[in-house]
Amino acid sequence: MSKEYFFINAKLTVQGCVYDFQLDLEETHTLEDALEQLQNHFDTAVHDGTIVLQDPEDIDLIDITEDMVEFDFSELPQFLIGDWDIWEAISEFAEHYYSSYYDVDVFEAAQDCGIEFCNIDEAYAGKFNSDEEFAQDSCEQLGDIPRDFPSYIHIDWGSTARDVMYDYEESNGYYFRK
Repeated sequence: MSKEYFFINAKLTVQGCVYDFQLDLEETHTLEDALEQLQNHFDTAVHDGTIVLQDPEDIDLIDITEDMVEFDFSELPQFLIGDWDIWEAISEFAEHYYSSYYDVDVFEAAQDCGIEFCNIDEAYAGKFNSDEEFAQDSCEQLGDIPRDFPSYIHIDWGSTARDVMYDYEESNGYYFRK
């Protein structure tokens, strides 16, 4: 499974002109990272002639600061945007997302379940269509059901699922240990 890549769009205003840049989230975890990348992109564009300054000698005097940039986070997973520090959420997500094997849906479900991104590896139990399917799979994986269990005995997976779910959270079919 290939990773989905996310970008932060930035409008940089220098000497009254607005320049658009796109920052790769894999390389941009913090505001400082973003400003450093913008500085590098801007300097490169000036040196290669893509951006022409009113006074070319100003290149060494222009330091990109936060008040010069308008960030657009609309291309990020929407669950990162909320009533918290967006850069902290980006940093936490990017650090764990790009080093994991899980897709973005697992991260969204983990957040819905109150699981911190750094704990996904140990908490994630898998994707299932129902609590009953999850309970049955869990019991089989743990060896709670013997291989020679008679086929004429039936298990009430609904009741079993209710008991098993005391220790788990679920969102959109993704299951996590509390």
